[in-house]
Amino acid sequence: MSKCQACQKPDPTAMYRQMPASNLKVLCAACFVDARTSSTRAVTFKAREVEDRYTLLARKHGLA
Repeated sequence: MSKCQACQKPDPTAMYRQMPASNLKVLCAACFVDARTSSTRAVTFKAREVEDRYTLLARKHGLA
């Protein structure tokens, strides 16, 4: 398991990542997001418009 160069913790997501200054650094996923953006935001998903297979199965078994 690699160690992140920013937080110095061993992390399974740590890998070489391309930085804006065209350097490569070993960063975990969280530090890479922090380095690329000034803030993190929650990703919102729109509601499904199509009744797909998994929605039908969930409805059949009373999970939806």
